[in-house]
Amino acid sequence: MAVTQNLGWSLQHSRLRAYQASSKARHKHNETKRKEPTSLKEVFSQSTAKLKP
Repeated sequence: MAVTQNLGWSLQHSRLRAYQASSKARHKHNETKRKEPTSLKEVFSQSTAKLKP
């Protein structure tokens, strides 16, 4: 069981690192400053703004 748990953690960690690397590359390519949202309100205000025609 411990091997399965370690493998699951390792896969998840690898996915996280790949996401972080691709995110940095994408932001650098787009010349956009990386900025994490500071609150849920900010997250949802950004996502709903994109949906408005």
